[in-house]
Amino acid sequence: MPTTWRDGHPGGHPGGHRDEHRGTGRARPGAASWLPRGHLEPRAWATVVVVTGVMILVALGAVQLKLGGDHDRLLARAHARMAVPAVPLPAAIDDPAAFDGRRVTVTGRLLNDRELYLVARSRYGNLGLEVVTPLVRDDGGGIVLINRGWVPTERRSPGTRARGQPPGIVTIAGVARLPPGRDWFQPDNRPAENAWYFLDLPAMARAAGIARPAPLLVEAGSAYNPGGLPVGGQSSLDLANDHLRYALLWFGLAAALVVVYTVAYWRRDPVGR
Repeated sequence: MPTTWRDGHPGGHPGGHRDEHRGTGRARPGAASWLPRGHLEPRAWATVVVVTGVMILVALGAVQLKLGGDHDRLLARAHARMAVPAVPLPAAIDDPAAFDGRRVTVTGRLLNDRELYLVARSRYGNLGLEVVTPLVRDDGGGIVLINRGWVPTERRSPGTRARGQPPGIVTIAGVARLPPGRDWFQPDNRPAENAWYFLDLPAMARAAGIARPAPLLVEAGSAYNPGGLPVGGQSSLDLANDHLRYALLWFGLAAALVVVYTVAYWRRDPVGR
């Protein structure tokens, strides 16, 4: 077949060069490599839905970033407070928040016959509970609840660990804690069964026959108890900060939504356009 000549050049292009992009469906230089040459033809309702969804996902990611920063600041403050030497817990606690996370000591007599149990507590994969015992202070400071530590489920009965229930005056060294409140996934406490899933100091005090407990709980330190139980030192500051992971998840979902929207409404340009 004879060659068609236009404007004096083969193929209609000066110098015999042909247009490598015309009619080939390839993207123009500078276009996204994963998209063919074309343009968006979105629907109005889809645009509204996608823009709204992206805004919500980005906002959720921003919230997680803020929570992660708050978590780090609280953890830094907790480490700083734990580094301060222990002080006697005042008889009158006017500002409980000022002692939250502080190392303290408290002296008095344990009411071992009024134990309370924080249930569903694990240690190294072993299911058990934590023993909370009222302590009558010898300085006139009333009664404070002491989380003495962890015991396995089969040792719940005080008779199975009698050596760990000292009579007389004792001094407990530990960490003062404000009750953290109830997590959304925790079941209701069952006072009638002495089964407590979260700390509720007023309700626990009533169950133990105590009128006005201190507004703080003291978590006993890791000092050895006779017989090995309860196991103290359950306070932990090494709490994982998962907020950055969640932020990346929300931001990733926002980006994926934009990609799906673009692919769904991208239309190729006609050949030769």
